[in-house]
Amino acid sequence: MLARFIERRHFLHGMLVGLISTAWSVLICITLWESYVAHHTDGTDPYTKLAKVYGITVPRAMLFLGMFNALLSAVVTGAFTHAAGKIMHKVRGW
Repeated sequence: MLARFIERRHFLHGMLVGLISTAWSVLICITLWESYVAHHTDGTDPYTKLAKVYGITVPRAMLFLGMFNALLSAVVTGAFTHAAGKIMHKVRGW
């Protein structure tokens, strides 16, 4: 969808969309971490293990893993948007 409306810098736009999308999700999980941990016991294992190993709190572990996930998601989203932009350039003849 994004590739249809922009003419250049597809990777950058896709990367920013991926970064913002993942960042707000991580921030909400950190804000509501007590409820998240109570209701998602299977999904919180990496956070609790990381917190125990490094002696940090669970929200900090969520932030650490969330930042890594946000960067990875941003690069992947940027790559897909770049590919879609290339296809759109061929189709529309930009």
